[in-house]
Amino acid sequence: MRDFFSKKWFLFSLIFLLSVVTSCGNDNSSSNNIPPDKTDKISIIKDGKADFSKKDDLGDNQFYTAESKKLFTISKYENLVHSQGACSDGTYVYGIAKNAEDTEAVISKYLLADGSFVARSEVMKLGHGNDMTFDSKNNRLVVAHGQTEGKILTLVDADTLAFIEDINIEAGAGAISYNAQRDCYVISQGGKTLHFLNSNFELINSLTRSDSFGYTAQGMGSDNKYIYFPMSGYNDNILVVYDWEGNYVTKVVIPVKMESESMFWVNGKYYIAYNSNGMPICENDFIIGDTGNKDNDPV
Repeated sequence: MRDFFSKKWFLFSLIFLLSVVTSCGNDNSSSNNIPPDKTDKISIIKDGKADFSKKDDLGDNQFYTAESKKLFTISKYENLVHSQGACSDGTYVYGIAKNAEDTEAVISKYLLADGSFVARSEVMKLGHGNDMTFDSKNNRLVVAHGQTEGKILTLVDADTLAFIEDINIEAGAGAISYNAQRDCYVISQGGKTLHFLNSNFELINSLTRSDSFGYTAQGMGSDNKYIYFPMSGYNDNILVVYDWEGNYVTKVVIPVKMESESMFWVNGKYYIAYNSNGMPICENDFIIGDTGNKDNDPV
């Protein structure tokens, strides 16, 4: 009988030891449990500012990407169903909706904090209304007509959404961004140019963009360090990033199928506006991706 219990105790002890070893080898808290094609997400936004200075340290299968969170949608208005330029003053978001013929448009104003509707402008002529930026120095919206009216900007009062005047500029603009720290504008046309204007819309410098990704040019945005170009593709979008000296920096893959239209940076956060049954407004975190190839652009 003693031998029976001794053998039983030995088997029990052996099973217990094996279970401990197995448990340690499959510790869910260990980073080794992460699938081989996934790593911890590393945000490159610090203190409300993106930092792409480590781009040369990315591995062969690493690239910059974005995690997007939809906040709300700016509604269409009657027959004005095509969403175009958007911007924000940090409190409100302004979005353009136009008709198919580019002859009528409105600017809608929504509260950024909760997406509630605030006001809508009278119908006005903004051309294609391809992009829009907020000029904090003069409390006005500046609309880039784009398309065949690329050298026309329309100024709109940010409080009342009333038309102020049209401005004729020297270079074509289908995209525009104002930077308060530098008190200047940057504009672009067709994804090929990069022009710098002073606060009086006078041309300071012109460059030819060096990137070529096969995506459709949309609007643009900026922070104090970088200039961003949202560009749309068949399966996703990208942000093409330049510095303020006009040098290409990198790209950010946006795994969203909706058509990007505009981009802005306010309150230390990055937003992209899309054209999809209205104008969805999405907040974005830029992270280091770890699957796919950073140079593999979808057709």
